[in-house]
Amino acid sequence: MSQLMLCTAGKSTTIWLADTAFHALRTLPIPESTATVINWNHNNNYILLCSDRGEIYLQSTKKETVMSTVNRIGEETPHKVTCGYVLSGSRLVATGDEDGNIRVWPVSKAGFEYPIINERVPDCSITSIVEAANQIVYMCTSGGHIMEVNIAKRSCSCICQIANECLLSICQIGNSLMTTSEEGRLYRVYPGIKRFMEILESRKAPLRIIKNRNPSINQALLHTPHSIELLTLSPLQIDGVFTSTQTINACDFSADRIALLLDGTCLAVIDTAAMAQPVLQQQLEEPCVCVQFQRVPQSSAAHRLSNPPVVTSQPVVSVPVTPFMTSNPMMASSPTATTIPNSPITATMPNSPLPTTIPTSPITSMPMEHSVSTTPIQERDSERSPVKEESVLTSPVELGRKRTVNPSHADSPSPFRNSEDIRSCVREVMQPMIDDLKVYIHNEILNIKETMVNQITTQEAIIDQQQQCIEMLEQLLQERK
Repeated sequence: MSQLMLCTAGKSTTIWLADTAFHALRTLPIPESTATVINWNHNNNYILLCSDRGEIYLQSTKKETVMSTVNRIGEETPHKVTCGYVLSGSRLVATGDEDGNIRVWPVSKAGFEYPIINERVPDCSITSIVEAANQIVYMCTSGGHIMEVNIAKRSCSCICQIANECLLSICQIGNSLMTTSEEGRLYRVYPGIKRFMEILESRKAPLRIIKNRNPSINQALLHTPHSIELLTLSPLQIDGVFTSTQTINACDFSADRIALLLDGTCLAVIDTAAMAQPVLQQQLEEPCVCVQFQRVPQSSAAHRLSNPPVVTSQPVVSVPVTPFMTSNPMMASSPTATTIPNSPITATMPNSPLPTTIPTSPITSMPMEHSVSTTPIQERDSERSPVKEESVLTSPVELGRKRTVNPSHADSPSPFRNSEDIRSCVREVMQPMIDDLKVYIHNEILNIKETMVNQITTQEAIIDQQQQCIEMLEQLLQERK
């Protein structure tokens, strides 16, 4: 069994139990900053927080420790981090900031090390990040760029650019990407062929997309400042709408639950089956700016529930740690700090001791007697099925030497052998790709037609000009004669 957890961040980080009612399990302090980015890693061990002053924090959900660094290289001014992600199955953190810097930070026990990838997209900011397979990360920018970061090759490249668009969010849908813009448009991006297409009418408001954290659910959220739309991805349609007079600062989507931050001070949870009213609401003591769901084992959640919450007013001590250095003289980074509260950590344990001895009793093997009473119906069945009777009377030794096949099992067809089931499964998987390909081909044909028409029009204009020049030359020749 697993329980639905929720994390909110602002002046501090609070972990909530959000299944049937809100219950604060733990509060983690953020040293003298306000978190603007939150990301909970895949195995529930760390929470990544990025502040408005350029600090990057990696908080442990099991201990009271914080690893931190500053988003700068050498003596440059710290850059405000706008998006971050803890990469799955690795000790790497990817970040993007408001000055267009894309960085991937290794994390060790000593803290953050010098970034293995440090690239910059000029004249724009990095607005969102999503992790794909095979150590590929995609980012979108305020200049309309879709950037591909290859961790294995230590490379960063632009796969396409949507002109005159400020992209706000990006998520992965199968083999393609979906990104939204400040003008309220939704685009589908194909990284393999480096193409994109608009697939939804503009909402005339800043639009963001959030994919369901359950990979088996083919749904996403379209988020505007005052509305939430439940988007089914295949076929593409809107299945539910929630509107609010309050400003929706942030939201997240997991299974059938949607978490909202309203005006930064109210935490609400909506059920996708009935989106008219929230099913849970909680007023927050401190303003929050970001929220994220996570599912954890029930035993882990119960263990955290027994731990006392961290007191946010306790002072913290910063211990500087020398970061990883390389032979390149330009790779000079700022000192990294590990922050540990002064107050000791106490955990309540059960008072009753565990038993040290287990009473045992002798085991005596007793002969077993089997008595089988047959009814007239069973006798008729035994006459009809001699194989079944033989299998009942066979000794254990004979059972090890030969196998008897149950006729009922032999006659039942396997569902995987049915060609119709295979065709339907393949159709369900391939049909969305075929539809997308049809739309893409249709758009390409329209573009080719438009290009040909423009070229023909241009050629006709050139021919008309040449015809006029010829007529002028003829007139000049006649005048000279």
